[in-house]
Amino acid sequence: MIVLARRCLYPVLTTISKSKKHYDHQGEVSSCYLRLVTMDSANGFGAKLLAVIFFVVATQCTGQSSPNSLQAPFSMSIDLDPNNLPAPGNSKIVLATQEFQLWLELTGRCSLSLRRQYSAPVARLVWTANYFTVSPDGADRCTLTFTKDGDLQLWVLYRQQTFMVWNSKTGGKGVTKMALETNPDRGEFKLLTPRNQAVFSSFAIKEFAILPTQKFWAGELLKSPDTVQEIQDQDRRILLNKGHYLLAINNGDLQLLLNGPKPLVYWSLKKSGLFKGDLSQVANAAVTDPRTGGIGLFTAAGKLVWSSTLPPQGFFGDTYFGIDYYGNLRDYYMYKGQVWFTAFQALAGDCDLPNFCGDYSLCTNSTSGTTQCSCPPGFQRMAGRETSPFCGRTGTVAKCARKSFVEVKGYDSVLTTYATPEKVTLASCKTSCLASCDCDGFFYDTKTQACFKQSFFLTLRKVTAANKIAFIKV
Repeated sequence: MIVLARRCLYPVLTTISKSKKHYDHQGEVSSCYLRLVTMDSANGFGAKLLAVIFFVVATQCTGQSSPNSLQAPFSMSIDLDPNNLPAPGNSKIVLATQEFQLWLELTGRCSLSLRRQYSAPVARLVWTANYFTVSPDGADRCTLTFTKDGDLQLWVLYRQQTFMVWNSKTGGKGVTKMALETNPDRGEFKLLTPRNQAVFSSFAIKEFAILPTQKFWAGELLKSPDTVQEIQDQDRRILLNKGHYLLAINNGDLQLLLNGPKPLVYWSLKKSGLFKGDLSQVANAAVTDPRTGGIGLFTAAGKLVWSSTLPPQGFFGDTYFGIDYYGNLRDYYMYKGQVWFTAFQALAGDCDLPNFCGDYSLCTNSTSGTTQCSCPPGFQRMAGRETSPFCGRTGTVAKCARKSFVEVKGYDSVLTTYATPEKVTLASCKTSCLASCDCDGFFYDTKTQACFKQSFFLTLRKVTAANKIAFIKV
């Protein structure tokens, strides 16, 4: 066995797996990173299941814990590790409470991230200071600087040039301290004056998640992140991914929208059938009760108007809600400090999401509960883009020269749910689309004569109604 360690003196009890492979094990203890590499011995002894207790000796952290506040001035840097260790290997904890940690991270991009602690090696990411800024991929060093005049700044070394990618814009405003709130310990990061007045609060900047006691107001937006958090190994860094999907409160109604020049609603609480009543007085959304969880809609006076389904008693640990990578609204609960689960999600099936399978892809939910993605005739699966593959045309006909359609029966899109169609014959819908270079095809309902012209196709979902047909130009 070879053991490589950084920054810790700590006993570790681990179970070594039994196959003839190499394994990496991450241990997050007192803000330290531990890497264990197990190798089979020549006599095969390492192939058996063993329990090994060992001590790891290192130099920087002998039981020390991170503070929950720091005074200005302060600076901390982290260099890209040549071994390209996963988080938390390329990270340092700046502040910590019993429940939350503020990390300086370098995993391709620099980020200042707020995370909820639990038993997994990588704490759950819930907020990123530079979520809405452009940060170069491939940085060699990240530096967090808390200046004497109270400005918090994130600097990167990229291609031998150093520049600032984010700052709090609090210089000269009396800020002397940065802190994680401890009363209550709900994950609020603040920049404070000597009288503990908050000049900057992470709760005021809405990104993709809403924590307990935080309020999401009408007129604000949550924007989808660039990471699938449900895949634990990807929960390393979250930055804005153009904000493909939005969560908003419009006229009291909680809505999910596809971002664009004219955002398209694809889920509405009011029209979903989950609520029957008056939403006009709704002013904000928040965790219904930090003790029980739930997504709640409240009036300005604090009256609860609606709440989502709660988990069974005994399964609640900690909670928040937000919009995920695929554009679904979900709540999250931590079970016994070990795993996260969801009790409520706005859209139940993968195929009900706008683009789960990728552009021009066919999405089918099988009887076994799995989701199958495929391509329509005249299309083929293309290389991955971002985190999803997609389908592309096999032909090379120029866009404006496409004069025929691929007909896919029994498919529609969640984006047509709340859209207003043209009521025309199928022949008229085809003629109109063929006459427009911007029309890439259309969805058509032969029963209602509803024509939904499309300038671009995202995922097409399989439905049982044969009267719903997709026509895609080729």
